Amino acid sequence: MTDNRNTRVLVAAAAVLALVLGFSYGATFNGGCEQIKEAPFGCVEWWLSRYQTLIAMFGALFVAWLTVQPVLKQLKLSSVQTAVALQQVHVDREKRLESWLKPELAALQTLSEDLARGYHHREHDHAVLPHWVWDMNQTVDSTRDRLIQRQNRNFGSAEITAERQNLIDILKRLSHCMSD
Repeated sequence: MTDNRNTRVLVAAAAVLALVLGFSYGATFNGGCEQIKEAPFGCVEWWLSRYQTLIAMFGALFVAWLTVQPVLKQLKLSSVQTAVALQQVHVDREKRLESWLKPELAALQTLSEDLARGYHHREHDHAVLPHWVWDMNQTVDSTRDRLIQRQNRNFGSAEITAERQNLIDILKRLSHCMSD
């Protein structure tokens, strides 16, 4: 967008300059300079005297344009630096969330394996099975409590929070089944 604006300003300035030069050229060859032939610089002096404000305006616009260019470059650089910093913040947050979720996932995986393997190894041993169920119920409750603590701290996005709540509900139902 900035390039488009700069192009428009340049075209407008060129059009005004063409008009000024056209009028001065016409005045020169249509007798406008006849009155001041005796002046030391002749028609150039008349032309500069007549259009000095317009020339000063173009000079000021050019200097202003030159002055603004470094500021625009700095703004672009600042935008890039901000984007890089935000990207780093997001990467750090993602790593932090991943480090918080890995232990949860590992604990749930271990619990799942223990429940599946433990029951099949003990399902015919009625003397050991109630004790194993009680121990596993304690493990399920502690896992659910850890998940509730994480849920209360509200780590992660809405999807993670919803899935964590789903796991909490599943572990609560499992705990009720094991305690009955």
